[in-house]
Amino acid sequence: MFSVSHIRPQLPPLRPRKFKQGEDADAYHKNGWWEGVILQEWNNGNYLFMFHSDNQWPKYVVFGVNQLRLHRTWFNGYWVPPVQESELAVEV
Repeated sequence: MFSVSHIRPQLPPLRPRKFKQGEDADAYHKNGWWEGVILQEWNNGNYLFMFHSDNQWPKYVVFGVNQLRLHRTWFNGYWVPPVQESELAVEV
């Protein structure tokens, strides 16, 4: 048995977007969303993706943009997008 508080709501609808090399993303694979990183954009608009999990096989997969989304983390009851490098505080 589990508590309802452990169920996360669905992400808000997201439009397909361009991804950058090295950007964290989630890929829809084998009936679920899996975290990984974009390695390369191909000329046909697809992306070479690497799963973070060592349990995924194959480790590298090519996905279309409709199978990818920006990675978000569930934190304090909200889906939080990744912090962009330009938003990080820098100490001098």
